[in-house]
Amino acid sequence: MVELLLVLLAWFGTVQFGSWLAPGAFYSILWAGFVGASLVFAPDNEIWPGVVWFLLMCGLVQIGAAIGSGSARRPMPLRRGSPSLRALRWTNVFCVIAGLVGVEILLRSIGEGLTSLANPVALAINSVVFSYLRYYRHGFREPSAYVALSTLVYLSAYLSGILFSLSQRRADRVIAILVAAPVLLIGITLTTRGPVLFCGIMWLVSYLATGVWSGEITRLRFGARSLTWAGVLSAILVVVYVGLQALRTGAPIRRDAKFNPVQFGLAQAQTAYVGSLAAFSSWFEDNWSSFPAPGLGRYSFASAYQWLGGGHQFQRFDETQVSSEDPDAPTTNVFTIYRYWAEDFTLPGSAFLVLLLGVMGGWSYRSVQNGAFSRVPFLALFYQIGFVSLAGFAMRDTTIQGAFLLLLVFARFGRAAPPRRRAKAPGGEAIAAAG
Repeated sequence: MVELLLVLLAWFGTVQFGSWLAPGAFYSILWAGFVGASLVFAPDNEIWPGVVWFLLMCGLVQIGAAIGSGSARRPMPLRRGSPSLRALRWTNVFCVIAGLVGVEILLRSIGEGLTSLANPVALAINSVVFSYLRYYRHGFREPSAYVALSTLVYLSAYLSGILFSLSQRRADRVIAILVAAPVLLIGITLTTRGPVLFCGIMWLVSYLATGVWSGEITRLRFGARSLTWAGVLSAILVVVYVGLQALRTGAPIRRDAKFNPVQFGLAQAQTAYVGSLAAFSSWFEDNWSSFPAPGLGRYSFASAYQWLGGGHQFQRFDETQVSSEDPDAPTTNVFTIYRYWAEDFTLPGSAFLVLLLGVMGGWSYRSVQNGAFSRVPFLALFYQIGFVSLAGFAMRDTTIQGAFLLLLVFARFGRAAPPRRRAKAPGGEAIAAAG
């Protein structure tokens, strides 16, 4: 019944705001999809009563979006602040090269290099080593130079989506997908799905936000084609996840006939993609009426707290069971965005933040639709928070925060030169004057 209400809420948002990409409709469509995926692919997971909270939060986003839309400026006669395609091309190329250098630095930290990734055995050993360091070595951090360069990879994901949306040139389209090279190498080396998923989401949200600005996105309709593409992308994500899980367990060099890496990876993928709903629901049932001291950002901005030092650890939640019927099912420590915000600002405070999220979404969408390219990053941020809300807060890591700040700088200063106008010389000869 709640899933049906989510679908109706999504339909109402589409009718009210005129597009399924409008934040009020978009957020409800996402969460209707998340809940539906849990019901279809993980029917053993208990998502009651948390699913009621999901419905209420979608309603708050719609209310906030309506408020934010009314505060946006009136339409402009021209698209303002058009980005420079040349700047997009060369910045992307620079960021991709920087990302490859970052992977080399990362591998050098364990005495290897990029060439080792061509050897399946060395690749598997590297993956096991980094998995051990990340999960079992207290206080482990990647080299600072790698972290700084990985920020440029995330920036490239944003800019690549913009370039792909604005340019029809084949060369630009190729440049716009080059970011996949450093992203996949990072994912394979660290055996983590985070960089792959985040960069994919950042590419997509910047593409969508830029399409709203240019008006090209109006050609997209949420129908059979959109659902087909969503299914294809989901299947690709599952394949990538299963492959990374196999590398993490050392499957290429493991001599265990009873161990099936594909079956293991699929079970883990099921928990990773929809297990957070059941995890939050279990926590919500036990904690909805309690009001512990707020963490004030220690969970939502855990990476920043860790870099500040002072003994701050990267805050993670305890593992919890997601299946109510299979005691041997995988566990998860992912609880959706709602627990992060509830732990940091209490449940009522988190509801207020969700309302503000809707306000930002409605304001940025209407501003972008009215022609302000400088608001594209904010609309992309709303979409990004929505996509990642299934797992947590999209801006938790300092590298992603840094990439977003650099995107704001690019949107402000990486603009195309104004058009040149023709002027008449005293002798009647036409000359070009700077606009």
